[in-house]
Amino acid sequence: MSSIRAKPNSLYEIARLMRKKHRDKLPDMTIDGITIVRTKAQAQQVIQILKKYPTRVHAWDMEKINIDLKIESPVMHGELICASCFLGPEVDFGNGPRLFVDSYKNDLILEFKEYFEDAALMKCWHNYSCDRHIFFNHGIDVQGFSADTKHMALLADPSLLVDPARGDSSLAALSSALAPELKLTRDAILNKLKLDGSDIKIYEDSIDNTMKTNLKNKFNFYKEIENNEKILVFPDSEEMHTTPEYARTWVKH
Repeated sequence: MSSIRAKPNSLYEIARLMRKKHRDKLPDMTIDGITIVRTKAQAQQVIQILKKYPTRVHAWDMEKINIDLKIESPVMHGELICASCFLGPEVDFGNGPRLFVDSYKNDLILEFKEYFEDAALMKCWHNYSCDRHIFFNHGIDVQGFSADTKHMALLADPSLLVDPARGDSSLAALSSALAPELKLTRDAILNKLKLDGSDIKIYEDSIDNTMKTNLKNKFNFYKEIENNEKILVFPDSEEMHTTPEYARTWVKH
């Protein structure tokens, strides 16, 4: 089943269609510690690795396009542009433990349909209900729900999700609020893996020790307009995914 594209039924979508044409693909690149999947053969290889860890929770994140969540529901609106997964520092998908699936204009995510619909493989999300609808727009009925970090945080302490600078909720805000606890947990996991003799060198050599940050904090910039005035500009997801000056930071994010 091909992906369902949103009809131009909002000002956001009309504006998107009027933008300059984006490049057709993610630029070629290699990033230490990140395994980028671009082909069906590569997809099948990493799926076999994912299936080797049936007792471990698979942490997934994804980015979407062709939807404005402020005014549109993900039900039959929006499509997946990329997805990322992490199982642990010692799990090497080929070029490291961080997995990035490029599904832009190729529906490569459909290669993972059987995997995502396997209820025995447990998966963790951030805002599962939204992400599940986006996957369903591609004909994928995601199963194997383990946890939703957004709703777990809402139950524990809703203020953890609030970005003080922006006033909105995000995974970046949650990561910042729990930074000390996350560091302690990560250090404990790494120490245990070392004692067990696991190879985590590629993870240690490539890991960015900074916490997850908001996309707009990474990519926004001021553009000068008439009368020497400046406006804050933020490239859309397709531009970040396909433009060489943004793509490397986009994939690492």
